[in-house]
Amino acid sequence: MLSISCLPASQPDELDQLMEPVVAATPAPPRAPAPAESFDALREKIRKLADQAVELNKANKPEEAQKKIDAARVAILNFEGTPEQQEQLAEEYDLLLAILDDVIEPEKRPPGEAVQFILTPLEPDENDIKNVEAARSIPSLQKYLKQLSPVSRKRVAAQLAVFTRTDRGRRLFQRYLERSANYRDYIHRVLAQYKLPAELFCVALIESGFSETAYSRTGAAGLWQFMPMTAREYGLAVDQWVDERYDWMTATDRAAQYLKNSLSHYRGDIELAVASYNTGAGNVDRAIRRAGVRDYWRLKLHPETMGYVPKWIAAMILYYSPQRYGFTLPPPAALQVESITIRGSIELEAIAKAIGQNPKDLQALNRALIRQATPPDRSWNLRLPAGSRDRLLANMDSLLQAESVVWLAHRVQPGETPGKIAKLYSMPVEQIIAANNLLDRGLPDAGEVIMIPVKPDNQQALQAQALQKQKLAQAQASSTKEPAVENAKVKESPPRRVTHRVHRRENLWSIAQAYEVSVDDLKQWNADRIGPGDQIKAGQKLVIYVGEAPAPVVNQSYTVRRGDTLAEIAKRFDIPLDQLKELNKLQGACTIQPGQVLLISGDPTVVSAPPPIVYAAKKGDTMKTVARQFKVTVQNLAAANNLPTTARLRIGQKLQIPVSPGGGKTTGASGGGWIKYKVKSGDTLEKIADRYGCTISDLEAWNKIKRSKPLQRGQVLKIKSAKK
Repeated sequence: MLSISCLPASQPDELDQLMEPVVAATPAPPRAPAPAESFDALREKIRKLADQAVELNKANKPEEAQKKIDAARVAILNFEGTPEQQEQLAEEYDLLLAILDDVIEPEKRPPGEAVQFILTPLEPDENDIKNVEAARSIPSLQKYLKQLSPVSRKRVAAQLAVFTRTDRGRRLFQRYLERSANYRDYIHRVLAQYKLPAELFCVALIESGFSETAYSRTGAAGLWQFMPMTAREYGLAVDQWVDERYDWMTATDRAAQYLKNSLSHYRGDIELAVASYNTGAGNVDRAIRRAGVRDYWRLKLHPETMGYVPKWIAAMILYYSPQRYGFTLPPPAALQVESITIRGSIELEAIAKAIGQNPKDLQALNRALIRQATPPDRSWNLRLPAGSRDRLLANMDSLLQAESVVWLAHRVQPGETPGKIAKLYSMPVEQIIAANNLLDRGLPDAGEVIMIPVKPDNQQALQAQALQKQKLAQAQASSTKEPAVENAKVKESPPRRVTHRVHRRENLWSIAQAYEVSVDDLKQWNADRIGPGDQIKAGQKLVIYVGEAPAPVVNQSYTVRRGDTLAEIAKRFDIPLDQLKELNKLQGACTIQPGQVLLISGDPTVVSAPPPIVYAAKKGDTMKTVARQFKVTVQNLAAANNLPTTARLRIGQKLQIPVSPGGGKTTGASGGGWIKYKVKSGDTLEKIADRYGCTISDLEAWNKIKRSKPLQRGQVLKIKSAKK
């Protein structure tokens, strides 16, 4: 339990330090099991609530069904009992999450997932194709439809059929149109401000169905479905206090910036820009290079992206002519909000009470505040219902004094439940549930850190914190008494196998980040558990290998550029020229080539995979002539570029030339000496074998390993180097 109240924004590292593992408190004595009657009664209550939720959903009452599920989950979160009873209830909890995901909430998913999950793809018929052709008369759509080939029109018609030929599809799209009323005017103003086409409004429609809380299985979130990394690149805060992907106004501005940049990158080609919004500019650029044309309809992309632009055009057809297809587009709703800057952490519920508003209404205006409170480490611009600002200002001093909160980080101990933790801190369990969004994810696991909002005068909580600090200080003091052994040999510990129970709204990316492994590793370890499209479900268990041997010497490398000389590179990195030559086994007045990778420091026998040379094919080039020019095998060249060995090359086509560490080209694995290779995240035996021109069997024999056992990051492999 560590206090992290009101940290200044200039000390981000301090917050990270506070989240480091703490020494576990003395285990509490075993709790007596809950009486069999009460435990059995609780399980029966949960099952009845679940059954009632399913029936209410069948009666088209999803909101009431949601309340039943929430009541069942809160009952579990409040329960205290033996670890065995808690484990049984954890399974019940996972069942409730499955009911939410599969029965009640699929229509709340982003449109792409909703269509995949609850609607059956339809083969377009003649009427669907005629509808696409008729849409040419809509002025806003003429430029997108007039030059489409019959095959491309059929792709659009297939997307149109999804939302027009089934009752559930029609109901889903009508819901999207109704939601759009709240956002239409604002988004159109932002698009106009950035001088973007108004039709890009429909990107939000196909991304989230205008749901501010939409969250995809890949980790994209909010109205514009930003991934965490892209969100941060465009200035959206995504941290433990705030997730601005859920602030639809701020996210709209960043989405407009992204689309503006994409349009500039693709020289005004809006279809390529829209495709890049779905899959990223890098994937679109690679598809363009493979196809040799800048025409979306002729590119080979990921299946989802192949349907993305047709879906966008189909959505525009329905949006711009709703009556023709039996839909209703409601008038735009006026947005009436005020704002105020708050310094310090106050729970939204307390603010709502001070201004006489429903807490849920205030939370809906401030969805970025994922802890249901203003952040403690920065000023925050809080949105309020119109007419509330003056009332809040009048009460601000007393509110800050009486309702400000201190945040404590609590690491869950084995056997602890949210109900027990709430008692420890003398606070309602509902506050812990809200602050950690426990209803939208699974039960917290032992070792997981959850945040506890407590009042500054909560002496019981602060005493518990002081006791924890004392134990931590004692542990640190005892650890400093151990004599330091200089140059001691580090004992390598084998990787530890752990089982992770998937929480709701988790995805492979977020789990990989939490355990500091790669998504590829997760897929490899759980090939029989992960569904098509990397699908995982709440309650599912994944195997993860954590921990690794100490990493070998880290090498610094440099890729030679046009015009570089060895002397200039040595001077640039402040190392003797002879040392640079020795590191790279260069002799005499040797020449270096652009794209060659040189070691600058480190152990020349411990290598990391260097980046490849990129070569633009010239007239008369073939796979064989290029391979011969760079002294690589045709097989390795083909593998590096995902091409057949007999592929015909186009003039200007970019090829990646695999290079071996130290700058030499890959020439095979026969003869020569031995090198050591440090395994990187995402490496597999197949990739390493391709890189060094050997076989997987060679790697197994040289290192006494088996292909069935996953590689670990930092693991060192022996590889027989090629002859010079």
